[in-house]
Amino acid sequence: MWRYAACANEWALLANFVPTGEPLLMSSNLRQARYTTSQELLWGVFDITLKMSQVAVSQLTDEEKAKVEKFRNLLSVKKEKVNLVTDEKKEVIEDGPVLVAYKEKLRAYLEASMKYKHAEIAFNNAESPDAVNTWRFMADELRQSVRSAFDDWVTNGYKNDVEAMVAYINQVTERDMATIKANIEDKFRKAKQAGPNGDFYYSSVIPGDFTRSGGWTGFNFSESSYSHYTSQESTAWGGSASFGFGLWSAGANVSSETKKSFESFDGSGFSMKFEITQVPIGRGWFDPGFMIGKGWKWSKDYIGKDLSDGKEPPSGRLVAYPTTALFVRNVVINNNSFHSDRSTYESQLSSGGSFGWGPFSIGGHYSHSEANERSAWHFEEDGLHIDGLQLIGFICRFLGKAPDPSPNAHFDS
Repeated sequence: MWRYAACANEWALLANFVPTGEPLLMSSNLRQARYTTSQELLWGVFDITLKMSQVAVSQLTDEEKAKVEKFRNLLSVKKEKVNLVTDEKKEVIEDGPVLVAYKEKLRAYLEASMKYKHAEIAFNNAESPDAVNTWRFMADELRQSVRSAFDDWVTNGYKNDVEAMVAYINQVTERDMATIKANIEDKFRKAKQAGPNGDFYYSSVIPGDFTRSGGWTGFNFSESSYSHYTSQESTAWGGSASFGFGLWSAGANVSSETKKSFESFDGSGFSMKFEITQVPIGRGWFDPGFMIGKGWKWSKDYIGKDLSDGKEPPSGRLVAYPTTALFVRNVVINNNSFHSDRSTYESQLSSGGSFGWGPFSIGGHYSHSEANERSAWHFEEDGLHIDGLQLIGFICRFLGKAPDPSPNAHFDS
């Protein structure tokens, strides 16, 4: 039981980081936020925003209040759960059935869209005869899958209903948010839980059994693909604890001999394949509609930064927040260096070292109070296999300018 509590606690800490708006890559159709290890978390910023915000005032009718409360109860629900650490019963806030269905169907639509786009890109790059034939003979079916997934999202995922409810709530917040804010604060306060690593706010993934469900998309990536993509965009990877060349990097604990071998890395004959899925994050305690709403501003005694200035790149206390986690599995990486200098890589991995290509990590180890564990890997004829599941990143929603009160919003002072 303690292990389950620890996992819930650790996932909440990981999934609620506050990214920075400093870009790794900016282009006309792509924006990136960067993971940061700052101590500030999403629930901390949300808490400060609720405490230090001044809301618009105007009397709502009883009908409007009832409608807003109905919509909020559809989007989030209160459930009683047993605290795995203290065994106490605790009321928690989770996504409501309507919002869960919305996110599940959204995930299915994104997966269908990803398969379609991947097939199109592979065809345009002529990566293989299979890629060309897949697009020639299955493009219509893939396109139809996207349309069907979208229709299913609308019909069974309450797409239009959820978006209409959110739009209505945002509309009335321009006039009176006092009651609405009080309800948000009440839900947020009740969602707090105690964990092995301190207090946290429960966050889930949708669906919870995504590792065993469908929706995993296979990708193949070759040397020619990399050359094609890098000719269109510029990017940089790396971190303070590693050295990098291109997208290739090695852990900071490598020996000088190993480092020299890695620096002469031969990227010819490079190929990679893996399966990937997108998993929405559920946070019943978090109300992004309040953050982006037009009915609040900072109180006079707030002296911090705005949440976001809405510029490109954005700056502020919360320029974006993670909405979806990206997981990969069954990763296979191959290149000429693995075959010509395999013993060097095996020695590095066996001694607890690590190296990686872009967001993919190979080797290394992590520790917790119960055990010291290593990530699994093995070499075969077709390259280096990385076993198990890897979290490689998050999809974030950019907040836009916030606060950004409407000129029609009226405040007491």
